[in-house]
Amino acid sequence: MIGSKVAVVFVSIGLIAASGILMLINRGSLIENLNLITKMILYPNVTIGIIACYAFGWIYGRYAGIIIIISNKDELWIGILTGFLTLLTATLVGSSVGLIRGLLNSEDLISSINDYLYEPLYGILIFGFIPTIVLGILFGNMIRNREHRNE
Repeated sequence: MIGSKVAVVFVSIGLIAASGILMLINRGSLIENLNLITKMILYPNVTIGIIACYAFGWIYGRYAGIIIIISNKDELWIGILTGFLTLLTATLVGSSVGLIRGLLNSEDLISSINDYLYEPLYGILIFGFIPTIVLGILFGNMIRNREHRNE
């Protein structure tokens, strides 16, 4: 359970970092940026993506804790892998909702796949690459440190 609890904290930090990156890209005032983030959260695909991020963070975090503590594997790589797995699966879940909505709105398949799968995945991986590595390393270290505190 240690990994799951720590993962939820790091998912929260990652989502805050993503909001900060979005604000830097947008270059609007603080009020405009907060308004934009609030509007984005109201989109079903974004909301479900956020929920999926917490759900997969919980699941993958639990396995990461087991792998790091019981199997005694390298916490840095396991932390980074856990971060990217969480990011990718949550993005795919949220994007799939957008894809289904696009197809239901009579958009053609190719443009829907491009608009709702490729573009979000590309953008999230590009802007989330470095934060995911940093948070993954910190996540793995925190699990290893908690293991040593419990001895």
